[in-house]
Amino acid sequence: MVIIFLLFLSFFLEYFFIVVLKLSIVFTHFFYIPIILACVWWEKKGLVVPVILAILVIFFPIFIGLNIMSVENIDNFSRASIFMVVGIIVVILSEHISRAELNLKQAQEELIRTEKLAAVGKLTGSIGHELRNPLSAISGSAYYLSMKIKDKDEKVMRHLNLLQREVQKSNNIISELLDYTRVKLPSFEEVDMNSIIIDMLDNFKFPENIVLERHLNANLPRIQIDPNLIQQAFQNIVFNAIQAMSEGGALKISTSIGEDMIKIFFKDTGVGIPKETLQKIFEPLFTTKKLGIGLGLSIVKEIIEKHGGKIEVVSEINRGTTFIVKLPLIREKVV
Repeated sequence: MVIIFLLFLSFFLEYFFIVVLKLSIVFTHFFYIPIILACVWWEKKGLVVPVILAILVIFFPIFIGLNIMSVENIDNFSRASIFMVVGIIVVILSEHISRAELNLKQAQEELIRTEKLAAVGKLTGSIGHELRNPLSAISGSAYYLSMKIKDKDEKVMRHLNLLQREVQKSNNIISELLDYTRVKLPSFEEVDMNSIIIDMLDNFKFPENIVLERHLNANLPRIQIDPNLIQQAFQNIVFNAIQAMSEGGALKISTSIGEDMIKIFFKDTGVGIPKETLQKIFEPLFTTKKLGIGLGLSIVKEIIEKHGGKIEVVSEINRGTTFIVKLPLIREKVV
């Protein structure tokens, strides 16, 4: 409909000013309007539209019987050609500007991410190990008391167990901080991806209300990865899936091959991730959970990217989330 409108507008302006009003000079200042509109509305696709419109405008006098070789019409043709070229240039420049804005936005996001990483690194380096020493003392003292108390009062034992659990949570947070700041460069070796997944799952303790499904492609080729780092990344993804299914559900892990990459799918039936937070889940220190500090998925992203791979996520509220890890079949040098 828009194309028909632009064509109609072109012919109407040309016919009205040339045939009806006999004011071709006025028309020369109006006939390029549809061309500019096409450039603005369609951007890159508008490259074709202004060319078509300009050609139609140029050859329209032939159809209405005007002398196309007159000085006046030659001038009109020249103007139409110029505006056609200008329209194309406008579209190309607009595309370059849009691409530059996107690159600038990505660079700003990466800068913010780097600054957060630096802040976390400083924090962890200065207090991480120092916090573990008193936590170890507290944990050891709680264990000692639980062993020495002869008449084990139920209330006392409940508080001692609570103390142990909270110390463990604090240790987990410190471990998460340390893991994020010391993600090392991969030490590549040729391995079977399915074996990496099986070993990781065998060492994982799943709640009784979560069903695990494996659909591993037996024809996957061996690829070069760091098995320890990849297992760490997969463990973080699985741990997030378990947290998303506190009421129970199913976790389906599958592998496939395509686009010169091995693809690993982690699909859960949990609560899902809202659209407004979906783009932020890989940012350092971003979390919507009561526990944790928002570094697990940041670690995953960093590990996968150091392998030259990509990670994608698709989610639907109350239906579940799917993480898709893509690792290249042929390892390229990653800076």
